[in-house]
Amino acid sequence: MVQPKAYVEEIQQQIYDSRNTRLWVDSVHMLATISESIFSRSAHFILELLQNAEDAGSTQNTNLGKIEFRTSPDRVKVSHNGSPFTYSDVDAICGIRSNKKPEEGTLGYLGIGFKSVFKVSNRPEIHSGGFHFKFAKTAYTDPENQPWQIIPIWVDHSLESTEDALTTFILPFRSSDAYHQTLEELRKLDVHVFLFLRWLRKLTIIDEVSGQTKVIENLGERDNIITLKKDRDEPQCFAIFRRDSLVPEEVASDPALEFYKRQKVKQRQVVLAFGIDDSVNLKPIDDASALGSVASFLPLLEERSGAKFLIQADFLVQPGREAIQYELSWNRWLVSEAAEAAKEAINEFKKHPKWNRQFLSVFNFEPHWGQAPFEKLFRPCLHEPLISYLQSADIYPTSSGTHVKPELAVQPEGKLKELLDDADLPLIFFGETDLCLADPNLNIDMIPDEVLNCVKRVSFKQVVHNKPLLDSKTKAKGHIGWFIKLYSALAETDQSFKYDNWRDSRGRFRAYESPIYVLSVNGTIESANKVYLGPVPREVLQLRKQFPVVDGLLCSYKLIHPKLQSPRLEDFFEERTHVQRIDYDRICREVFLPKVVINSVPPPPSELIAYTRLLQKGPAVHDRIWVVTKGENIKPSEQTFLGAGYSPSENWEKNAKYCPQMDFVSTQYLSGVPQAEVPAWKEFFQRVGVKEQADNPYVATFAMLFVEGKMASELVDFIPKDRQKQGYDREATRSTDGSTVYIEIKGQKKHGPVELDGNEPKAATDAKKKNQPFWLCIVPGIPENPELWVIEDPISIGAYNVVTIDVSNWKMAGRRLV
Repeated sequence: MVQPKAYVEEIQQQIYDSRNTRLWVDSVHMLATISESIFSRSAHFILELLQNAEDAGSTQNTNLGKIEFRTSPDRVKVSHNGSPFTYSDVDAICGIRSNKKPEEGTLGYLGIGFKSVFKVSNRPEIHSGGFHFKFAKTAYTDPENQPWQIIPIWVDHSLESTEDALTTFILPFRSSDAYHQTLEELRKLDVHVFLFLRWLRKLTIIDEVSGQTKVIENLGERDNIITLKKDRDEPQCFAIFRRDSLVPEEVASDPALEFYKRQKVKQRQVVLAFGIDDSVNLKPIDDASALGSVASFLPLLEERSGAKFLIQADFLVQPGREAIQYELSWNRWLVSEAAEAAKEAINEFKKHPKWNRQFLSVFNFEPHWGQAPFEKLFRPCLHEPLISYLQSADIYPTSSGTHVKPELAVQPEGKLKELLDDADLPLIFFGETDLCLADPNLNIDMIPDEVLNCVKRVSFKQVVHNKPLLDSKTKAKGHIGWFIKLYSALAETDQSFKYDNWRDSRGRFRAYESPIYVLSVNGTIESANKVYLGPVPREVLQLRKQFPVVDGLLCSYKLIHPKLQSPRLEDFFEERTHVQRIDYDRICREVFLPKVVINSVPPPPSELIAYTRLLQKGPAVHDRIWVVTKGENIKPSEQTFLGAGYSPSENWEKNAKYCPQMDFVSTQYLSGVPQAEVPAWKEFFQRVGVKEQADNPYVATFAMLFVEGKMASELVDFIPKDRQKQGYDREATRSTDGSTVYIEIKGQKKHGPVELDGNEPKAATDAKKKNQPFWLCIVPGIPENPELWVIEDPISIGAYNVVTIDVSNWKMAGRRLV
C-alpha cells in the first residue's frame, strides 16, 4: 500500500498536472467562492468540525466520543478521538466531493464543510492516522491563481505536538478578528449542542490566554431523559422522543434528493427534545429559537420554528448550514413527522404523574411572521396540525385525573376551582352531563389560546347568580363552610356584584341592576336586595317598642346568615352587593319618611312633629315634607318660612304683621332641644324646602302695609292701584283737606337707588302738571329694621323717562317717618 506521505504527494502532483486546463481556473474561482461566500460566519467551521468528529465516531463501538478546542491568539487546535483519516478521507478533503453515505447515517454529504476553515485560517494542518499535511496559501507567490485550498502539502514538522491516537486540526488565525470571533462563538456553545449527537459525549474548550476551561458533557440517557452538564452548573435534563419513519414513495421520487444524496435513504428518525427543570417538571423552552430550535444533527441557528421544544431530523439545508430548504418535499415530510412524533409524546405525557397536566404549555407556539421557513414550512406542517389535534383530542387535564376534549372541559375562575365539582356542571350549563372540571393545578396562562378558547369558562358571577346551584349546595353536609369560602373568594376579587352590562342595538354597553344570591339566616337562598345585615341596632330596637309599624317592618326583613357576618365579609356585602344594613337611617327612610312626605295624607300635628323629630336624626332627607306652622296649620315645607327661633338670615317674624301671608315653622320642633342643636334643625328644614329668605312679592307686600300703617295719621281710605298699571300703587285721602294723594311705594332690603319705570314716570309728571300730589314712599331695611321715606316731588330729583333717584337724593329731598 502507498505510504501516507507518498499518497499526499501523489494527490498534489495530480492537481498540479491540471495547471494548464480550464478545470484549474474554475477550481480557483469555485474554491474562493465556497470558502468566502457560502460560509457567512467566520466561526462556522466549529460546527463543521463537530459534524466531522461525529461522523468519524459513528462507526466506532465506543460511546465516549471526545473533542477539544484549544485557543490562543495565534491559532485554534481541535482534537477528537474519532476514527482516523483513511485514504478515502484524504482524497475527499483534497477535493470538492464527499465520500460520506447519508443512507448509512453520516451527517455530511456535499464535501465542502471543511472549506469553512479557510474563513479563519490560511494554513490549516491535519494530523490523523499517519497523515500529516496542510493547505497553505503562504506557499505560493500568486495564491489568487492557485487552488491552494485543495493542494495538500506534507508536514514533516508540525507547528506543535500532536497525539497519534487523535485526529488533530491546527488552524493558525489569519487575523486577530478571526481569533476574537472564534473565541466568541466557542463561548456561545452550550449543552444543547449534544442533544442530538449520537457519538460525541464530551466537549472541552480551553482558553490558553485566560486559563479558563469549559467542559460540556452528555451524561447519558435513561428512560427517555437525557442529562447534559456544563462545568459545575447543575445538570440540565431533556425528555427525548424519537420516531422512525419510512420515506414515502412520493418523497423518495423527488429529483432534488439526488443532489442531496438521499435517493437511497429508506428511513429517517425525527427526534424531539422537551425541557425539564430541576424539579423534574416539564417546561417550555422559551429561548428555543436562540438555541437553534431546529437541528439537522447540529443546530441551524438562523431558523425559527416557533416551537417551545427542539426538533432534530435529517433536514436538508443550504451549504452554509444557516437556513433550511423550506420548499423541499423531504423537509416538509420530516416536519410533518415531527408533528406526529409530538402527538406520540403527548400520549406519553398523559401517562406521567406530573407531566400529564404540564404538557400543554410546551405547545404554546410563538409565531415568526415574515419569515418564509415559518410561514411556508413550520406553520402549515407543524403548528396547524398539532393545534388541530389538541383541539379535538382527549388532551385537557381534568380534576379527576383523566383527559377530555377541550370542548368538554370547564375552567373555573380563580378560587372557584376549589368550590365546584363535576356534579355542579349540569346546573351551570343547562343539563350538559358530559362536562368535566379542569385540573385545578393547570397554569392556564401557558396554555395555547387556540386550545383555551375551546374550553368552557365559569365565572364567579355565573355561580352567585345561579339559584338552583346554590339551592343544591344548601342540602350538602357542611354547606355553611362552602358558602363562607365562596363569599370570601368573591371578597378577594376586585369585582362589584351590583350591576351587570348588556349591549344595546347600537353596540353600546348599558348597566343594569343584577343582585346576586346569598344565604339567609333561615338557610334559604335569597336575592341580595332582599337580605339585610344584622344585628339590629339598639336605637332601632327602641323605636320598635314605641312604634308598631317599626316592629312590623323588622319582622319582614330577612337577615343574612350570621356565619357570613365577619368584619371582612360585612364590608364586601355592604360595599359590593345589594345586601344592606338595618340601621336608623333605613328605618327613617322606610317608616317615617313615607308618613311625612307631601304625597301622603298628613298625620295630626303632634304625630307629624314626632315623626319629623325622628326623621331629623336619621339620613340626609331632601324630600318635600309636611310641616306644622305656628298657627297649628299643616303645610308643605316649601310654603313655609323659618321663624326667629331658628335664627334665619332674614327674620321676617319680627314684623310679622306686615307679612300676614307668611307661615312660620312651629317652634314645637325645638321643644327640649339644646341651643347647640338648633343649627342642625335649621339645616334640616332648609334641605326639605323651608325658606329663610323672601323674594320681591313678599318685600312689596311688606312695604305696602308698612306705609299704610305709618301714614295712618295723615292719610285715610287707601285704595290699592298696583294691579291696574296706572303708574302708582295706592290712592289715599289727605285727612286735613280731603284731597287725593297718589302714592308709589318702593320696598328694599337695603338702602339703595330706586327707579320709577313703566307708567310710573308719566304718572308722576302728569300729577305735577296738574298740581296733584304724587308721593314716592321708600321702605328700606325690610324685614327687620324698616324705615319710611316720603318724597313729595320725586320727578324733580330724578332723571327723565325712567326716573332713577339716588340714595343721597331721596334722603335729602324726603322726610323720614319711623
